[in-house]
Amino acid sequence: MDCAQALVEAIRQSRILVLVFSARSNHSPHVRREVERAVSRDIPILPFRIEDVPPSPSLEYFISNAHWLDALTPPLERHLEHLAEAVKLLLAGVTKPEQVAAEAKGPKSAEGAGTRVRQRQHKPTPLRVAYEAGKRWGARPVAWAAVSGALAAAILLGVLVTLSCGGGEGDADGGVQPPASTIPPSTGSPAGTPAPTLEPRPTLTPGAYEPPAGSANLFGNSGFEQGTDYWFSLRPEQPDETSDIAHSGQASAYLKMRDPTDATGAQVYYLVQEIAPAEFPELVSGYYRVENWKRGTEKQYLQFVVIVFAPTNLTVDKEGAPLSTPFPNYQIRYPLAGISEEPFLILNAFFKFLGREDPRQGEWVYFETNIKEDFLEKWKAVPEGYSKIRVLFEVRYDDKEAGLPSEADVYYDDLYMGPADANPNKP
Repeated sequence: MDCAQALVEAIRQSRILVLVFSARSNHSPHVRREVERAVSRDIPILPFRIEDVPPSPSLEYFISNAHWLDALTPPLERHLEHLAEAVKLLLAGVTKPEQVAAEAKGPKSAEGAGTRVRQRQHKPTPLRVAYEAGKRWGARPVAWAAVSGALAAAILLGVLVTLSCGGGEGDADGGVQPPASTIPPSTGSPAGTPAPTLEPRPTLTPGAYEPPAGSANLFGNSGFEQGTDYWFSLRPEQPDETSDIAHSGQASAYLKMRDPTDATGAQVYYLVQEIAPAEFPELVSGYYRVENWKRGTEKQYLQFVVIVFAPTNLTVDKEGAPLSTPFPNYQIRYPLAGISEEPFLILNAFFKFLGREDPRQGEWVYFETNIKEDFLEKWKAVPEGYSKIRVLFEVRYDDKEAGLPSEADVYYDDLYMGPADANPNKP
């Protein structure tokens, strides 16, 4: 089942659709189609407004009679509690908007209590994560099927299902994305985007590389001397390209970003390889080069990502708490240049910065990290029993607003994954 079909099926089975409403969702054709689909099936719509913007005419047509819940003032947790109560009431059969509004908000708390709430340090609850995911990926509608367990988990599941089918609009590397994470062809959970994603293609890289005897490098065609053999993009519309600007040999991988002033949201340009070694590899190393860098947003950067699918021994969340249902995949994302802070919230990924400055232009820059040690430190275990490992080398942006173009010419070469003591890239 592809993402479009999965999304239609999710909406068909839903009892409520929560529309996380922002300026971005207001003008998204995907959001409009999903709301239209819900209306056509008489599914109640509950708009949850996180930005003070009037609805576009196309959305207003469908939601003009819906009761709105606003989340424009802090603390956020109070609004999420109202949302949860409203959903419970609607599921219980309360259909009058004003009745939902009155009962969901409940009695007003004293000013002193409100002040204490604002000062409290909140943990990242499932409802907050769902909200952040919707905000991050353009506030797609959140739809979920029969809600029988904890409401917060149901809302979170709705976010993840929606994001995995395009919510991240640019992040297809297994995160809550997307759009996403979000998010890709395979079997796990981007892009986009923020948490796990669904993947219809459970196969390895077409013609998956088998290292010859005596070769330590798990990557096939690591220097791109055979064009883009063994490498692919998660988006067919992005061509695989090589360049004669090489660190060694005659070729390198070339990622070309040319996004106009009116481009918004997230976009990822990448090369990908998937492998399934019996033993988890130790080191990833390589070189990148930037020849052109026009920043269209603060969150424009280079990174590589290591995604491990279905490991049997990773069973905790990012805080070390046991998971009742393990993530479909576990990630570490390695920003190389362009950003100094984590760009967004993602449940199934840690960030480890290998560089925080703007990319140096016109020179080859070396990078390396011990991913075995990184997974042990971050996820508390070295992955075992996994179905595959996906590695992505990217140039991307997130949270772009219209106004400035995003441009980059990025090259990767001499990429390595294997034992640390056999690293051919040692400076």
